[in-house]
Amino acid sequence: MDPGTPIAVITLSAKVLSTIWMYYWEAKNARSDITLLTDEIRGFQDVLQKVGDLLSRRSRVSLPASLETTLKQAQLDLTSIEKQLDPGKGTKRMRLFGKRALKWPFTKKEVEEWIARFDRLKTSINLAVNTDSASLIVDVDSTVTQLKEVHLTDEQDRLLAKLPYAAGASFDSYHRQHEPECLENTRVELLRSLQEWGGDHQPKVFWLSGMAGTGKSTISRTLANRFKMEKTLGGNFFFSRASGEANNAANLVGTLAHQLANKLPALKPLICEAISLNEDVLRQGLRNQWKELILIPLSKASISGCPVVNIIIDALDECGSDDDIRIILQLLVEVKSLKAADLGVFVTSRPEVIIRLGFAAMPEITHHRLDLRDIPRSIVQRDISILLESEFDSIRRQHQLREWPTQPDRQILVERSDCLFIYAKTACRYIGDPDWDPEERLSEILQGASTGGAATAGLDAMYLHVLKGALTDGRNEAEVHALCVRFKHIVGAIVTTFDELSVPVLGRLLSMKPGLVDAALDAESPIRLLHPSFHDFLVDKARCRDSQFCIDQALMHGELVDVCLETMSTALKRNSCQLPTPGSSPQEVEGGMMDINLPKHVQYACEYWVDHLMGTKSDTRAQYVCDSGKVHSFLEKGFLRWLEAMSVMGKMPRAILMITELTKMSELGRHRSLRAITEDARRFILRNRAIIEEAPLQTYVSALVFSPAESLIRKCYLHQVPSWLDRLPATDVGWGNCVQTLYPNGTIRAIAFSPDGKYLACGVHVNYGVGDVIQLWDAETGALHSTLEGHQAWITSVVFLHDGTLASYSMDKTLRVWEPIIGVIRHVLDIRFGAIDDEVLIERRNRYPGLSIMPNGDIAILCWDHNIRIWSWEHQSFSAPVNQGLSVISLFGCLSYGRLVFGTSHGVYMLDPSTLTVPTFITIHTGLVAVSPDDRIAWCTRDHDDDNTTTFWLFDTSTNDLSKLGVQPDAAVRVRVLAFCPDGTSLISGGGDKTVTLWDLSTRAQSLVGISLQAPSGVAFSHNGRQMATISDWEVGLQLWDLSLKSFAPTEPRREIHEIVFSLLFSPRGTFIAASTMDPDSNTSMLKLYNTGNYQLLFECETYNYYAVCFSPSDERLAAVSPNGTISLWDPSTETESHILTNGPSFVSCLAFSSDGKQLALGSEDGILRIWDPTTKALRRNFEHAQSVSAATFSLDSTRLASLAIRQELGYDTTARLWDINTRNLLYESDGYPKGERLIAVSPNNKYIAHYYRKDSVFLYDLESKERRNLGTDTPSYVTDLAFSGDSQYIAFAHFKETSLYSINPIQQVAVFPSEWWDARRIMSLSADGRYLENAQGTFRAREFEADIAGGCPKDVNCWSYRDRWIVEGEKKMLWLPPEYQDFRMAYHDGFFAFPHENGCRLLGFTQDPVVLDAEE
Repeated sequence: MDPGTPIAVITLSAKVLSTIWMYYWEAKNARSDITLLTDEIRGFQDVLQKVGDLLSRRSRVSLPASLETTLKQAQLDLTSIEKQLDPGKGTKRMRLFGKRALKWPFTKKEVEEWIARFDRLKTSINLAVNTDSASLIVDVDSTVTQLKEVHLTDEQDRLLAKLPYAAGASFDSYHRQHEPECLENTRVELLRSLQEWGGDHQPKVFWLSGMAGTGKSTISRTLANRFKMEKTLGGNFFFSRASGEANNAANLVGTLAHQLANKLPALKPLICEAISLNEDVLRQGLRNQWKELILIPLSKASISGCPVVNIIIDALDECGSDDDIRIILQLLVEVKSLKAADLGVFVTSRPEVIIRLGFAAMPEITHHRLDLRDIPRSIVQRDISILLESEFDSIRRQHQLREWPTQPDRQILVERSDCLFIYAKTACRYIGDPDWDPEERLSEILQGASTGGAATAGLDAMYLHVLKGALTDGRNEAEVHALCVRFKHIVGAIVTTFDELSVPVLGRLLSMKPGLVDAALDAESPIRLLHPSFHDFLVDKARCRDSQFCIDQALMHGELVDVCLETMSTALKRNSCQLPTPGSSPQEVEGGMMDINLPKHVQYACEYWVDHLMGTKSDTRAQYVCDSGKVHSFLEKGFLRWLEAMSVMGKMPRAILMITELTKMSELGRHRSLRAITEDARRFILRNRAIIEEAPLQTYVSALVFSPAESLIRKCYLHQVPSWLDRLPATDVGWGNCVQTLYPNGTIRAIAFSPDGKYLACGVHVNYGVGDVIQLWDAETGALHSTLEGHQAWITSVVFLHDGTLASYSMDKTLRVWEPIIGVIRHVLDIRFGAIDDEVLIERRNRYPGLSIMPNGDIAILCWDHNIRIWSWEHQSFSAPVNQGLSVISLFGCLSYGRLVFGTSHGVYMLDPSTLTVPTFITIHTGLVAVSPDDRIAWCTRDHDDDNTTTFWLFDTSTNDLSKLGVQPDAAVRVRVLAFCPDGTSLISGGGDKTVTLWDLSTRAQSLVGISLQAPSGVAFSHNGRQMATISDWEVGLQLWDLSLKSFAPTEPRREIHEIVFSLLFSPRGTFIAASTMDPDSNTSMLKLYNTGNYQLLFECETYNYYAVCFSPSDERLAAVSPNGTISLWDPSTETESHILTNGPSFVSCLAFSSDGKQLALGSEDGILRIWDPTTKALRRNFEHAQSVSAATFSLDSTRLASLAIRQELGYDTTARLWDINTRNLLYESDGYPKGERLIAVSPNNKYIAHYYRKDSVFLYDLESKERRNLGTDTPSYVTDLAFSGDSQYIAFAHFKETSLYSINPIQQVAVFPSEWWDARRIMSLSADGRYLENAQGTFRAREFEADIAGGCPKDVNCWSYRDRWIVEGEKKMLWLPPEYQDFRMAYHDGFFAFPHENGCRLLGFTQDPVVLDAEE
């Protein structure tokens, strides 16, 4: 033990106290002094103990200096006392003579001095500890601050790492480190001008254009480096045609945002916040990314001094998509509005048409253009001469040459370069090859003919000369042939591939022997061509006139198709990246696992195999795109593995485009089998895109399980469904006309297709209290392109104008006109005419847009004051009201000759706004109206007197002919959508029964397009009429339909009205399932019983309501209340029925079997609770309540019966009672409680009865002690069911979003079971130890407080349950459910789920054996 420590001093003080205590008994006269000193030393000891405890909890080892000094002094004092108290050797001898052996050595004054001394020691210790604690607090605060800063930095770095970032696109990246900058004294004037622009940004955008080889990228690198040294470089992106990460715009905004975050510290948290709040933006279009990741953070940032920030975008022409180029140029305009920083953008490119047009559309004050061809030739030749001199100087030193080359020779090279720096650079590389004589090589070039004509003639001659020197000179014919073959194979692949590949990756892709590619190229970095012009030379037969070197790209594409298909077939495995569960997202792929399990050459093959197929010649392509060909084989064997890989790579939108292109190619041939499977693959990926993108392994689970039974992909791969799926549901036979479902995060209120059909605009209500947004979706891939924000209230309509702009009308009384692709607002029209009227609002909710486009492009608008006004683009103003005093509540559309069709509360009218004539009355009908492109009007009327039908009418405005189009039965199912197809030949209607019907106007025939997820409330068509979009008032998604498929079902003579399924109920042993349905035609409640083994319909009968159904515990009987009040008692095994008549006219209100199945309790509205013998049909007992019995339940031993009854005379109060069945004694009766529910339960040991009242809580009554206890006053409202555990130690009750588990002795909450609020309505069973619960949505394991629950945790229980769109096992997401299966009416029993379907239900079964998830699942 170290001296001077608190523990050492405590030990010494204890020893001193022990010695003092000896004197207490011997020195009686000093007892008061002894007591005072003892108390003081004990108090000092307590202080030391607290100090020791405090120090023991610290990581610091050394003591504070002041505390150490005080402890040493205390040790000295205690040692002094100990010595004075030592009795010496004479003590024992004195005791022998019977004398007192000990004499107290201290006087009273000395004791007081010692007490004062110890008091001072305590004060010193406390002061030292407090001082040290304050210092420690400061240290801790500093440490905590540092830790927070480190954590914040780590979190920000983690978020920035999610950005789509192209490291190789930066000018100073590792792969670009050898790319040159401008030599000293070259481009002097140009660079000076550019640097001056980089300091003042007048104007904001600078465009430098020039043809290939003029040195644009070299200028960009030089400028970027100078801006970097000046600390003004904010970001840069060098596009490259040969780089997969830099040959398109997908990584542009992410890369710039990443660089800006590191450049401007104030910007970093704002960009990270944008990612954290909306991670979806990382996968959205350029417009949304630019806005959320750059514009908004820059506008919010508090940056002192408005710093100068430069962004460089090089080689914009090498961005792969013209659409992306157009968007990028449009986005650049917005930098002019930034105030926090002086941001300028420098752009270089070839003078391509798309770029010239894009810059031409910019205001001149926004950008400046400089074409390198405009620089005087003399200045360019001077710079090329300096370049040549620099290169020749290096060659002279290397080869020890003097006065070489001559000035005339240099001048010839300058002239031949024709202002192309790439010519001079290539010549110097060729001349300076260390393995050759530079004088000879220069002579070869100078002796070559001086070519004229084409602008690239000199460059072409140089390239050809270099190739011949490298591959043919000095070699025999065989060697030349071998080298040229290898050249075409390797360089041909480099020229033809769509991404830059490193030497090892290219070698693996080409399956070449290790070292062969390395020896040919001698490079480790991604391979890049000398210059884009070299690529153009090699693939152009007119420029590369030696067939030994010219690359036939079409032929090379064919070779690469073979390579890609072979690579994917051999390398792709199921769950290649070892995702932990079937529901894991691509983001869960551990770092490094992607490149290990999906190497770069495999990723390349997955992404570009279709592109290479498209690049082949038609005759070559036909060898692949044919029945039983390589593509056909791949689709049958490797398609799902490819989809999984594309999802992990984040390339699902691209996968859709690839399969779409493959489908187009297969349609050109006569190969029916291939055409069928490619179309099926396209439908498969479109239907399942969202879930495969979210969880790649659902490719083998949800995507397969719920695909149509006749899907070719499903048939090919059904054997790959995981083994833990015991039973698959019956699915539709074919795909139908609905091709995909989009899932906006909110309720869609308005939709419109863009004129080219490429995009779909949706007005989406995201959440309450916030204005709506417009989401722009890619109609082909289903990807969200961008989100347009600006409206402050509901958007009631969106419509594309003639010029492609988008108009949106909102309850904020504005109409906004957008450039939808880039999200720029062009116009905001203030429409503050009158207050918002409820009647108009109702019509807007019914999808009447409130605006219509006139033939001349003007806009007719139904304003909130019930008047129609015309907005004139020519006059930039609104007209006076044109509706002639009529109060308009709906604007239906505009006819081709300019007449408006609108509705009032009195009927439908036509009006010519140009003449302002009296409106023409059409019909008294005021409901659904549709206007066709060929000037016809359709509407429907509901006739309750004539067979309860809906009649459809067609009115021709040119002839004034009115005809009856047809009828549909059941007017109760209201038609909610009516619209003409764009060509006017057909009409679409959608009803409350979710059917979508097409009417052929020439034949008047009706056809069923399909069944929507919910009743449609809005519809839109693409301009060519091939695509249709439908929406509903529920957040179930937007459905896209392909009307060109024409796989319509006939509906004549009347369409089928599907039954409505109200509830599903498994029998206790799971043998049967009862479906309670209603026939919409007759409003009749029906009960259907199915065998769960083969899903055979055993019988059906009418019931009173869907609550009045009950199974016996052994599945032997099913009791159901008939409409006339009788009880139908069925034996499911024999399908026989008997009847039990109730006593009197009162209807049965509840049913309950006893646990032994020998008693059936019937509660009725007359207050009588009857017990029947279901075998003998005899009435055994009657128990009476004052009013209607609402619930009844037996005890486990069937000797007691609990019931609830409503007392209407007391305001519908509820009373609970417990009866002894044999003695008829009333064992318990509760007081009346208001607004009671049907919830009561008896514990298995008959000791407790529990019941719930909405006003208060769950009450537990102890039948032995007669004590009533409340299970917490904070019980959430609306408890839906109660259940005891098998050992009667726990009770569970379901309520909003969860189920609570309470122990009974003592009463306390011990666990929580998760559940959806609308699914927690029934607790079917609770395990004996309370750990597991089974209800209508699955089996649940308690997720909290498990340590407080007695008993072990069984390891053989599979907790299958439904949770937030997923079937999960425990906490593992296993199977995603499509929207049609996400239904609160589902039922569950022992691993089986039942889901409502139009005519019954669908079953889905999961194993109860241990679930094994290996690398292949």
